[in-house]
Amino acid sequence: MTCSDRELLAAHLAGDERAFPELVERQRGRLWTIARGALDNPEDAAEAVQDALVRAHQGAARFRGESAVATWLVRILINVCMDRRRHNRVRPATPMPMERLEELPGPHVPIGEVETRRDVWAAMDE
Repeated sequence: MTCSDRELLAAHLAGDERAFPELVERQRGRLWTIARGALDNPEDAAEAVQDALVRAHQGAARFRGESAVATWLVRILINVCMDRRRHNRVRPATPMPMERLEELPGPHVPIGEVETRRDVWAAMDE
C-alpha cells in the first residue's frame, strides 16, 4: 500500500524513520528542477535543496496542512533560493588578480591608505 505525502509526513512526526526519506525521494526531482531554475549554478542548487529538506525535516511539526505537502516543500525551497540569491548578490566573490598581490600593503601601512588604494583600484576598473 502506498501512503500519501501527508501520511508520510504524519508518520515522520510519529517517529517513523523511513517516512521522511520516502517523502524526499518522491519530491527530489521536482525540488532539484526548481532550484536549478532559480539559481545560477548546480552547486548552489544542490545546497539549496539540501537546506530546504533540513528545514522541512526540522519544521515538520509546523506544517499546518493548508496546502499539499509538495507545495509546502516547494515554498521552503523557494525561500532558501531567494535567500541564496540575495546573499550572492550582496557579497559577490571577486578574486584579486595575481599581479596585484605584490601591491598589497604590509602591516605597517595605516588602514586609511589601504582603503584609499582599494577605492582607486575600483575606480580604475570601472
